[in-house]
Amino acid sequence: GHLFLIDGGKLMELDMQSNVLWSYSTCSISHAFDFAENGQFIIDRDAYFDEASKKCYERDTKPTDLVRIEIISPDKEVLWSWRGEEHKEEILRLTGGSDEDITRDNNNWCEILKDNPLAQKDKRFKKGNILFSYNSASLIGIIDYPKGEVVWAWGWGDLDGQHAPTMLDNGNLLIFDNGRNRGWARVIELNPLTEEIVWEYRMEPKEDFYVQNGGSAQRLPNGNTLICEGWNNKIFEVTPEGEIVWDFISELN
Repeated sequence: GHLFLIDGGKLMELDMQSNVLWSYSTCSISHAFDFAENGQFIIDRDAYFDEASKKCYERDTKPTDLVRIEIISPDKEVLWSWRGEEHKEEILRLTGGSDEDITRDNNNWCEILKDNPLAQKDKRFKKGNILFSYNSASLIGIIDYPKGEVVWAWGWGDLDGQHAPTMLDNGNLLIFDNGRNRGWARVIELNPLTEEIVWEYRMEPKEDFYVQNGGSAQRLPNGNTLICEGWNNKIFEVTPEGEIVWDFISELN
């Protein structure tokens, strides 16, 4: 009966009357969180170009746009921390991307992998590993937990400013691919083991579905996919064949 949300850089727990029961804030909790074991949380933190960020990261010079993922206890103790700048070489080796892209990037997702059929075939997808999403560099990846090594990455040349990758029960990844630069969006289902796109939703004409920032997708129990257009204030449900069966547009901004 409680609600967890991110607002103003804080992770908060609210009751059904919107009373704040618990909150955690340090630097900036920017885009995402997930539930870990024993009441713990995994959070995504970005440090931006300001003095508060410099103080928070205990650096003598301004960070260029650091990525940090942390696991915290209900008592607000940091139990595990991952700094993106320390793993650039691993990502570059897996993707063949440029150092400049990684240096300036920010992360917009963190998710702890659950039990999935791919884990039996490849330990890179084992339960407990962490899925992340580098938005500006248009790539997603998996961190070996607790080791911290990036063991899988994909997206350069395929994704374009994506949001909210999530692992489905079958082990595939559902990704909202914004198309920030190409001018049209899509939702794809990727087999991360073969790196094959096994399902894709886009509109015709393609430009009718475009979300520059934000957005997410959820696979429903009936096999349909619920798509949220983020700042466009629209959600809609599509069948596996791409037919829209329900939609809603909010008048609230």
